[in-house]
Amino acid sequence: MPRLVRVLDDKDVVERLLSKVRKAGGQSAFARQSGVDRAHLNLVLTGKRLPTWSIIKALNLGVVYVALNQSNGLAVAKLGPRHRPGIARKHTHRSRPTRRQK
Repeated sequence: MPRLVRVLDDKDVVERLLSKVRKAGGQSAFARQSGVDRAHLNLVLTGKRLPTWSIIKALNLGVVYVALNQSNGLAVAKLGPRHRPGIARKHTHRSRPTRRQK
């Protein structure tokens, strides 16, 4: 018998995380109780970073892989780490300045 699952996007995960943080009594309390880094927790709650495995585990969630083609009548969007909507990303590549020739 097939299992029914609820599909969550990043926004849903952050909303669930915020609810758990409030129930725990704040970010520091949630971080202590779940073993999650408090600084990273804050970045996830503000939309600057994606949830880590430790946060996903603390929320009792799992990750599902979905085929990226349209077989069986299902159209699926690519949801890799670089393609997740709603997450602010900084461009971290910095080129080195070239040295001047004398």
